[in-house]
Amino acid sequence: QNLVISLNFNKETKRLPKEMIVKIFRTKNADNEYNTLKRLKKQKLLIPDILFYKKPYLFLEKAEGVNLCDYINDKLVEVADLNELEADVKKEIIICVEKLADWFTQLHTNNMIGKNELSEIIVLNKGDTRLRDFVYNPSNNELYGMDFEESYEGNHIDDVAWVCCSLLDTNPGIFEMDNPKSKIDLLNLFLKSYYRKNPTFHF
Repeated sequence: QNLVISLNFNKETKRLPKEMIVKIFRTKNADNEYNTLKRLKKQKLLIPDILFYKKPYLFLEKAEGVNLCDYINDKLVEVADLNELEADVKKEIIICVEKLADWFTQLHTNNMIGKNELSEIIVLNKGDTRLRDFVYNPSNNELYGMDFEESYEGNHIDDVAWVCCSLLDTNPGIFEMDNPKSKIDLLNLFLKSYYRKNPTFHF
């Protein structure tokens, strides 16, 4: 496992921000993450800026906001149906799930490789995708993606499936809930939003 550290300086620095993320690679994926970050930054996808890279150290901008997994699931404790939520809370959850679909739309459409012999659409996948890989800032509705060490070219459904699994199994997971309708609704919302924006892609 790679080591991720949140670094805070007590004093102002000349070249570096006061807060940053330092990733220390123990795997062989450092170059893969670095090259993917450079590629996506040119496409203006919301990802952290690279501050410094020298294997095995990768220094990244710290994105402001809340971990998406906690932001969604903290609001769903003991909630069986999204309609049980207050209107503004329900709207917040819907917005960030749609932002997640937007983020993957931009990633996949900007990095479409083509089709394989089975007519599957091949894209750059983020890989090993989980809700915890995203930071959401509710003040400006921006969603930042993190962790690209496992990125690879493959069927777009791989990323979509990872997101769906993460929506269903993060605490509270569907097997800990008496009625998991709220989680199923979020999964459907993500899929509808993603495929509405990508009508040429097929599930």
